[in-house]
Amino acid sequence: MTPSANQPLSTDNRPAVRLRLSLPIALLALLYLGLRLPALLALPLFNDEAVYLVRARFFPAMLGTPGVAGATLPDGKLLHELALALLALLPVDPLIPARLLSVACGLATVLALAAMGRALDHLRAGVLAGVLYALAPLAGLHDVLGLPDSMLTLASTLLLWASISFAVRPAAGRREALLVGALLLAASLIKLSGLFLFAIPVLAVLLLTASPTERWRRLGLLRTTLIVALLGLACLAPFHYGAAERHKLGTQESRSIVMQQHTTAVGDWLVRYLPGPLLLAPMLVLALHGSRRAAPAGSPSNDPARHAADHAGSDDDFTPLTASVENRAASATLSVVADRAAPTLRVIEAADGSANGAAPGMARLTAFLLLAGLAVIACFVVIGNALYSRYLLPAWPPLLLAAALGTTSLWSSGRAPRVVALLALGAAGGWGLLWMGWFAMAPLTAPLARQDRAQYLETWSAGHNLDALLADVRAAATVHSHVTLVNHHQPRLVHLATLLYLSDVPAVRLAEVDLSAPDASARLADLVRKEPVLVVIDKQEAEAFAFNERFPDLRLLQRYPHPGGRMAFLLFEQDQAP
Repeated sequence: MTPSANQPLSTDNRPAVRLRLSLPIALLALLYLGLRLPALLALPLFNDEAVYLVRARFFPAMLGTPGVAGATLPDGKLLHELALALLALLPVDPLIPARLLSVACGLATVLALAAMGRALDHLRAGVLAGVLYALAPLAGLHDVLGLPDSMLTLASTLLLWASISFAVRPAAGRREALLVGALLLAASLIKLSGLFLFAIPVLAVLLLTASPTERWRRLGLLRTTLIVALLGLACLAPFHYGAAERHKLGTQESRSIVMQQHTTAVGDWLVRYLPGPLLLAPMLVLALHGSRRAAPAGSPSNDPARHAADHAGSDDDFTPLTASVENRAASATLSVVADRAAPTLRVIEAADGSANGAAPGMARLTAFLLLAGLAVIACFVVIGNALYSRYLLPAWPPLLLAAALGTTSLWSSGRAPRVVALLALGAAGGWGLLWMGWFAMAPLTAPLARQDRAQYLETWSAGHNLDALLADVRAAATVHSHVTLVNHHQPRLVHLATLLYLSDVPAVRLAEVDLSAPDASARLADLVRKEPVLVVIDKQEAEAFAFNERFPDLRLLQRYPHPGGRMAFLLFEQDQAP
């Protein structure tokens, strides 16, 4: 028999309850890893991955000194690149641990969503949000790339949790504001755009705090949050932290056109990458809640018995909030965090001031999560000049948790809402599984958004056949005993890959030449007097530099085409003059 929500669990029941709580968490972790690991190497090395890995390979020289891959601090992704620098010490292909780091961050995000749901007395919704994240194509795509976005998404999830706790704790003060500030600083040190996440604690206070007096007090405390975040960045200002990101910020000129383009792209990503249709669930819950609040006092919607029946089977029967700390955690880790956020939903419900509190609390929390996710997206749409789908990944946790809360609320609200919830979950789950399997087995034909397909599969930034190119360079170096490999001074993938994988090959000497310069041919002639010369470029560069006309002594050794034939890497050779 399930114990009452107002009665602590007995000692005899604790092992069974812990098993019941830990089992869905374990299954969730297995589901996530089962969907991510098979796709770990589905995509070849991507240009931005190569940039970060080159910096990590030459850390700390690349920390503040510009090179062909730029510098870490001006690029504004310090914490992620420090982690990659540590992983670069491992005696394996650096791409693999970099991608496993993203998988680990994604797994932590999934578990944090479940733990947050537990702390909010909605474990089912938290686990469902974790399942939706595991199935989300946007997360499935970017959790297997060595980019900082998965790490930033984890920071976003923790910031979301801390913001809710800060907004609703009865005695929240400067300590909680400092915690939110520290998480906001960590987010901005993972990626400078993490500063946009400041919208989350602001909205949490505005929408979740119980009284106007407390709302104004906590808004004032958010100044501490902002000071902590900005002070940390100010300490890095002499090193121009994030200066390279400024070109991504929009100007007044053609703002409306850029915003319209971004809005169209976001709409495509929301539908293609999972959350879009699921957002109908929280919207429907909010509409039903509004109609109930507006209904006459004697109507069935305001009848306490009917209201209680509508919410039968909710998470109150599954995860009693008033149980002791050790009983309400799925593990020791969840126990510590759940203790800090456990009063959250109860306070929210009381703030709504309804008869039983459950539905208004659910509605208010759902509305906040929905708006928090949309606010993060709006920051990129309104302020950003360049927008890629991976930038929106930190908005997925609040959106998916809102969708999960809405779905579980519909499930317990009657037959018709339950059918709606079942259809939404079936469509989302089916599409997510189909997409993930398709991507893992046949990434070249997977239903990626146009911009993602161009970046990861079709253009110069995608690393198709790089392994073959690098193997041929090593083979040529073996034949000639020693060669000079010429790189163009530009952070394009074909050049970054040689820095990453050939810099420690004794038979290969790397040289940097501006192939677009008028004296490039003369510089190559000087190099070839000493030893044979290899030159690597991509097809786009060859066309831009009029390569065949300007360098007639170079002969094409091998061409490495991308699927579809629109892009290729090229390896040229010039033997040493007799």
